[in-house]
Parts: sequence; structure tokens; C-alpha cells
Amino acid sequence: MKRIIRESFRQNQSAFFNIDIVVLSRPGVDQRDNTQIWAALERHWLAVVAQWQQKS
Repeated sequence: MKRIIRESFRQNQSAFFNIDIVVLSRPGVDQRDNTQIWAALERHWLAVVAQWQQKS
């Protein structure tokens, strides 16, 4: 799980200028395959950036 999160963050970090992010997983995430986890992270990254842009 950590490896997937780190890689996803690394590939998207250009969108996260001056943002600190803490990632917590929910129970059951280990039941998902890597493709599902990756897609969920992509959606979350987009949501984080959208929220940050609204506040700045």
C-alpha cells in the first residue's frame, strides 16, 4: 500500500505545490486490487487540488 501511495504521489506531486498531505486508509482497502487503489488515489488527488484552489 505504501509503495502505491508513494508512486501515485510522486507522479502527481507537481500539482501539490505547498501542500502537506497525510494519507490514511480505510479498513478493507487491502481487499482491493492495485488498479482500484490507483484509481481511488487519482480521484482523491484531484479533489485535494480542487479544494486547495478554492481556498487560495
